[in-house]
Amino acid sequence: MDDTVAIDMFLVVTATFQVLYALIVLGHERRNVIHFNVTPNPTQDWLARQITEAFLWDTAPRFLPRDRDSSYGQTFRDCV
Repeated sequence: MDDTVAIDMFLVVTATFQVLYALIVLGHERRNVIHFNVTPNPTQDWLARQITEAFLWDTAPRFLPRDRDSSYGQTFRDCV
């Protein structure tokens, strides 16, 4: 489990009923939060940038389980 990291997005509704998308990257080795961020509009470029920010200096994991959401498009896959 040392080289496995999971990524997921979920909705957050604010007190003013604004919908935000939260991204969380979890490491399975110690079950710790590696990276998180929130945006009102998750694009492929934004998701690719979040992965780059989460894994600097060639520290990317070998396995990255995720769901088959359409937000994870070709730009995201090329980055990963």
